Amino acid sequence: MHVGWREVASSVSVLITTHNRIDLLRDRSLPSVSCQSQKPTQVILVDDSEAGQREQVKQVFFELIPGSFNPIYLENNHSHGAAKAWNTGIQWALEKEPDGWVAILDDDDAWCPDHLGICASQASEEVSAVISGLVTILNGNKLEWKSPAPFSVSDFLRGNPGWQGSNTFVRGSALAAAGFFDEALHCTHDRDLAVRLLSLPGFSLKQTGVATVEYFLDTGREALTTGERKKEGLIQFWRKHCHRMTHQDKVAFRDRALALFHVPLECFP
Repeated sequence: MHVGWREVASSVSVLITTHNRIDLLRDRSLPSVSCQSQKPTQVILVDDSEAGQREQVKQVFFELIPGSFNPIYLENNHSHGAAKAWNTGIQWALEKEPDGWVAILDDDDAWCPDHLGICASQASEEVSAVISGLVTILNGNKLEWKSPAPFSVSDFLRGNPGWQGSNTFVRGSALAAAGFFDEALHCTHDRDLAVRLLSLPGFSLKQTGVATVEYFLDTGREALTTGERKKEGLIQFWRKHCHRMTHQDKVAFRDRALALFHVPLECFP
């Protein structure tokens, strides 16, 4: 038990969004929340699934999340998409506790039992966000994890050194100040938010140095995001943030877009 964490992180809202993946929600993400050694204030599920699946999603959610964790089920009835669903949940949480903490988990990822406890124990009045270690499970194989160096804005302008939705533990007031997730972007939501948070005056980030999140990556499924929509998303990110980039940042961004996603250099003038 992490003594004293409630004094600092008095309100912790777990936020999960899901879209037509009830099997992963049931078998992976929800069980990892229900076994947390530290009880959250509430667990918010924003359902972005098709209408025909929502009743089943709702049933599974309330079956797996203990009543003592205060489960809250919300439907995303506006524009579909991860960013909109995240924002729906964040705004609901902040209406209840404007300066509470938000811990995000994707429906296909999982937390270790001590995840919330470790993150909350490292929170303080001076800290704006706590980012835990992220172990990648690539096509069922666990990759070696090394604790990354302290994050900088430049890191996220070039790529993503290890900050995804599922290892985000952040003050709601910081999310509000940054403007929440950008619903106009097709992809790179995590990188974009990291850039804007790290650019806030007075923003303070702490990295736990402990891997407590399993990030599942299926190249077959991820291939769906590497086509035209991925290309458009990278161009959106470039247009939004190229003014922040040094020459070295620009070269690294363009080289990565070409090598990983086959987006030509001329797309980034």
